[in-house]
Amino acid sequence: KIKEIYAQIKEFLSVKERMMFTDLVKSEEKQAKISVFVPLMHLANDKIDLKQEEHFGEIEIYLSKAEIE
Repeated sequence: KIKEIYAQIKEFLSVKERMMFTDLVKSEEKQAKISVFVPLMHLANDKIDLKQEEHFGEIEIYLSKAEIE
């Protein structure tokens, strides 16, 4: 699942600078959100950067600087 999510992120970010969490989640169901959120936490270790302005706000996703170079 982590590789699948990362592939989706890389494809999306090949044409845009940032991606939103809601761009990845295909449903409003809690399970769908969790199935994307957990892989994001693993990817945030070195592959992506995450930004969230406020609690429970939208999560912005960027490729980490190491992945861009």
